[in-house]
Amino acid sequence: MKRLILPIAILLIACIASVGIYFARTEQYKDWVSTPGVIVDIENYRGSRKRNDSHRIYFSYRVDGMDYTGDTLYSGTSTDFSPGGSTDVWYNPENPSESSFHKPGPGLDPYGPFFIGIPLALGAFGVRRKRIRKQIDV
Repeated sequence: MKRLILPIAILLIACIASVGIYFARTEQYKDWVSTPGVIVDIENYRGSRKRNDSHRIYFSYRVDGMDYTGDTLYSGTSTDFSPGGSTDVWYNPENPSESSFHKPGPGLDPYGPFFIGIPLALGAFGVRRKRIRKQIDV
């Protein structure tokens, strides 16, 4: 049972960090609002497999009479977008030049702690297990 304490503690810290990152990212984007925008251009990047396509989408939008432009990388094979098409653009009302083609959110950031925590927990479990075996063999 004692050999599980460190791996469980590492995973618990990863969970707490993940929740913290989720709420921080959600708070960061909570005030963003949408406005109509226009797709200006699309650059297509082909992946090694058909499903790995990505697109850099350039868009323009207007806030309080000022014109802004932005771009975002979009993964997927969707052909719903074309230059000249309309779209919703999300922007930060405190800094309208900060924008996003899709509604911003936490994304994959909350999973980051697990990319570190899981290998560390497995390593700690393996080291503890190896030490116990050595003690038994002696």
